[in-house]
Amino acid sequence: ATYGEHLSKEEVEKFVAPSQESVDAVNAWLKEVGVSATTISPAGDWLSVSIPVSKANELFDADFSVFKHTETGKEAIRTLSYSIPNELDGHLDFVHPTITFPNPRGVRPVISSPSTKATRKEIDTVEPLATCSSSSITPSCVLSLYGIPSTLAKSPSNQLAVSGFLDQFANQADLTTFLKRFRTDLSSSTAFKLQTIDGGSNPQQGSQAGVEANLDIQYTVGIASGVPTTFISVGDNFQDGHLEGFLDIINFLLGESNPPQVLTTSYGQNENTISRPLATKLCNAYAQLGARGTSILFSSGDGGVSGTRPSSQCSKFVPTFPSGCPFVTSVGATRLSGTSSETAASFSSGGFSNYFGTPSYQSSVVKNYISSIGTTNSGK
Repeated sequence: ATYGEHLSKEEVEKFVAPSQESVDAVNAWLKEVGVSATTISPAGDWLSVSIPVSKANELFDADFSVFKHTETGKEAIRTLSYSIPNELDGHLDFVHPTITFPNPRGVRPVISSPSTKATRKEIDTVEPLATCSSSSITPSCVLSLYGIPSTLAKSPSNQLAVSGFLDQFANQADLTTFLKRFRTDLSSSTAFKLQTIDGGSNPQQGSQAGVEANLDIQYTVGIASGVPTTFISVGDNFQDGHLEGFLDIINFLLGESNPPQVLTTSYGQNENTISRPLATKLCNAYAQLGARGTSILFSSGDGGVSGTRPSSQCSKFVPTFPSGCPFVTSVGATRLSGTSSETAASFSSGGFSNYFGTPSYQSSVVKNYISSIGTTNSGK
């Protein structure tokens, strides 16, 4: 009954803005220690400060040190514990980056490129599933599989946003080539718009295009026939304390008067690589954008129950984040079994979480699923 009754920008900000008491308490403490803060979110619930490590150790009774990731060699300055003054208890959720280490890798879904063996007849129109196979998944196959109309969208107010991270770029010339081959009914001049944050860019030299960013923009444009699409390139000048721009892009969209109706992201990390308070706060930021009317989609991961990477050493199941956040839609991978039925792909992760409880609308399905597998994978 309340479908589509979304909140305004002002209403969302009123919900999440900190109390004046909290604002005064935190700012008074910062002023006392000679530190000035910058607000980095529209509702004022995130503050950013820049201080030397020596000052951070003093303020937070911490021991910031240089840590090195054994596999990648990447270094990060972090502490294993920190404290805040008693008078800030209840006013300050946490300080970041402190105990959460940066994710050494990004995750991309494992999706094969369309087979070059597909015939022109197969890719020019929406064909029955018989024309599709596990080795040739084209936009036409997806349209047919899910009953998506191939007719052009007519509402210019609808907006789709595709996010790009890790210096992955979307190439316009590649998109044009893709559409000429796989969606000839779309205009060859179909283009995506560009927005950049955190010093992001989108160079168009062919050698700089990213496989993931290209795949994301091509299949989004190729399936959402005529829906205006924007590629949001997130650079490396993060304002969210090494959250890789994941919070920055949400704060950016929350600051817009008309955010896109859909935001799709194919990147993530293992849930256990981010602290629970930080994961909760980021998840709540997704709730804010969702309340504005934006559907937020995340790939679930491609390591099955071992998280973002396939592994045979899985002694306990590893959920992924942000796809386990209850305010986003976690999208897993499927495959065609033969030419008529669709099944889950073996490498696809799920939407389970160790941090967030099962949403009420999923509880009966999850309960039945857990019951159906009995003692399978018990203890994991």
